[in-house]
Amino acid sequence: MSFIQRRTVLPVILVASIVAVLGAFLVSNQFVFGQEAPPGCNVSSVGLSIVTIDSEGNYIGRVSNGDEVSYSVRLSIPELREGEVACNYSGGRLSVTLPSGETVDVAGAEGAADIPTVSVGAVYESPAVAYTVNQADAENMVLVVQATYQGGESHSVEEGEDRPEAEGAISDQIRMNPPGIEIQIVPPNQLVYLGGVADFTITVANTGGFTLSNVEVTDSLSTNCTRSFGSIVVGASENYSCSTIPEVDSTNEATVTAQIIGGVPAAQSQVTDSASATIDVETVLIAIDLSPDLQQVRSGGAATIKVEVTNPGPADLTDVKVTIIPMAVDCDRVITAMAADETVNYECQQTLPLGLTRVTGTVIGKVEGIDTLSNSDEVRVQVFALGLYVEKEPVEPTIHKGDSATFTITIGNPGGSALSDVQVTDDLSPDCSRELDGVASDEIITYECSSEELQEALENTISVEGTAPDGGLVTASATAFVELISPATVIEFSQTDSMVLRVIVNVLTITESNTGDVALTDPYVEVEPLGRRLDLDSPEFIGGDESDDGIMEPGEVWEWRLVTVAIVGDGLLLPTGSTSVSYEATGHGTDSLGADVTFPAVLTERDTLELPIGN
Repeated sequence: MSFIQRRTVLPVILVASIVAVLGAFLVSNQFVFGQEAPPGCNVSSVGLSIVTIDSEGNYIGRVSNGDEVSYSVRLSIPELREGEVACNYSGGRLSVTLPSGETVDVAGAEGAADIPTVSVGAVYESPAVAYTVNQADAENMVLVVQATYQGGESHSVEEGEDRPEAEGAISDQIRMNPPGIEIQIVPPNQLVYLGGVADFTITVANTGGFTLSNVEVTDSLSTNCTRSFGSIVVGASENYSCSTIPEVDSTNEATVTAQIIGGVPAAQSQVTDSASATIDVETVLIAIDLSPDLQQVRSGGAATIKVEVTNPGPADLTDVKVTIIPMAVDCDRVITAMAADETVNYECQQTLPLGLTRVTGTVIGKVEGIDTLSNSDEVRVQVFALGLYVEKEPVEPTIHKGDSATFTITIGNPGGSALSDVQVTDDLSPDCSRELDGVASDEIITYECSSEELQEALENTISVEGTAPDGGLVTASATAFVELISPATVIEFSQTDSMVLRVIVNVLTITESNTGDVALTDPYVEVEPLGRRLDLDSPEFIGGDESDDGIMEPGEVWEWRLVTVAIVGDGLLLPTGSTSVSYEATGHGTDSLGADVTFPAVLTERDTLELPIGN
């Protein structure tokens, strides 16, 4: 843009925007000092233009914050209207006002170059003024530079007349690149196995012309990917890595926002951008199958276990290890690698003890990026003597002392022939004894029975005997164990008394001792006829809770001290004429089976209580 001010011999100056066209005259006759004005010139015309170039000397139209630019000003004589002839001019002062508001004299001022005669075809270009783009100098994304020319002397044609001054002003503007920000998530999609980690690289770049501040990244899938940056300059970027462990197919969306500091563009104080990445989650499995589910082996024979290990995919597995318990060592396997959908089969044998044995097979394997995979299966092996077995399982393995134990009895014949005259004998629990006509091949008989009241732990063996078709006896036995608990406490009183006139003051010391074999919870003592409940929180509690946990452990003795007052003959505690009163205390607690344990105790005052003589 240019602004030309023109002035005739009369004091009128016109300024317009025209860029001078350089010709051959400029090449051979530039800046001829003292050149006379053309014959018949009658207008003093000033052509001003501002040239903006970057650090490499290229003309530019848009800039970004921090760019280095240079401004120079060109003075020329523009073409005039028909009939007008421009006068040459020289001297004067040329100034440039930068977008920051700073004014720099570039020619004609003290210490600056003089401005030579400007004539048609002779253009004067000032020394360049450097400027570093500052977004704070912009208004609505525009940087404005101004040039002012003053005091130029026109070369008039009429001798003796005043030479009119040549002067002019011009402004130019350069738009700043708009603010911008960009976020990227790499990779844009990935496959993760269930339990594995999805890794991302997030890059935030300042793609605009303004320095950005308060840069915030929020992530919809993982707070691990959330970040904050103070500021990002033009052309710079920040990148970081983060991760998440997805459980289902997911889309990870990250959003970045940033504020624009200084020179805020109209209606725009922040920029934002979003990016997303998809995660496909696949489940990786490993499987093991043992067979047969139930195997019946005669005593002395070997059990055969069939093992099938499968990799159902979708990933290849490594370090696959199979462990079979309690089988022989050769039942274990190490498989270096298994491709997806691959299956490995093998068999192994082992002699097992009489009775029912549960055989467990466990397989583990690895796949890159997730924890170890595992799976297991179980089968049963019944080793029987000539096709007969018995099992005795207590319904409750632990009961109170004095209670009866209940058992589940299972009798089976896995042999190939029926057994007759089957007798079930249990000496310690006669209720469990039975007389059976027979047990068919593969038949299972189950019933429940009870013991007598138990005063000590029970180790009870039940025996079964049947007759084979050849007349031989087939026997089997099983042992059951029942543990007993005996929760118990002891309440003790001690008493001191004193007499003051007709008032009896009793100081009662009450103790509760856990003499049983299990801890008691929520212990307390009820005292009658006082109607008092004494527990851990009562002010009468003296001590005894060694662990300070409110639980009365076996062997702990808790103590309370209670003061009572009785007045002889008042009808409250002592009837008229009585000299003694009875106190009853009952201890409570809850044992490990949830039962309430209560233990009473009685304290009676001494039979004879001396009373003073008096009214």
